[in-house]
Amino acid sequence: MKGHGQKFTRKMHHAVIALLQSPTVEGAAGLCGVSESTLSRWIKRSDFQDVYTQARNELVQRSLSSLQTASIEALDALKRNLACGLPAIEVRAASALLDQSLRATELAGLEARLDALEDTVTAACTHE
Repeated sequence: MKGHGQKFTRKMHHAVIALLQSPTVEGAAGLCGVSESTLSRWIKRSDFQDVYTQARNELVQRSLSSLQTASIEALDALKRNLACGLPAIEVRAASALLDQSLRATELAGLEARLDALEDTVTAACTHE
C-alpha cells in the first residue's frame, strides 16, 4: 500500500471526470473502472478534492457562459416577437421581457445589499 505521498494518477483524473458525469459515487466508480471503496478513499484526499473542486468550478463557469449566450438569443427572439403582428404572442413576449427585467433588478438590489452586509461584517471583524 502506498503512503500519504502517493501521486495523483491518470486514473484519478478519470475519476474526477466520472464524478462530474455521475450523480453517485457508485456510478462514477463504474465509469472510471475503480471500486467504490477506492473512489471513496480518493475523495477524502485533499489533492483529489482540490482537482475535483477546480474541475467542477470550470464546468460551472462554462455552463454559465453557455447560458448567457442562450439568454441573449432568447432575448432577441422575445424582442422579435414584440412586433410579429400576432397580439397574443406580442403580449406574452412583452410580459416575459418585463418579468425578466424585474427579476434582474431585484437580483441586482439583493446583490448590492449582500455586498454592503459583507463590508459591514468584514469591518466589524477587523475591529475586534
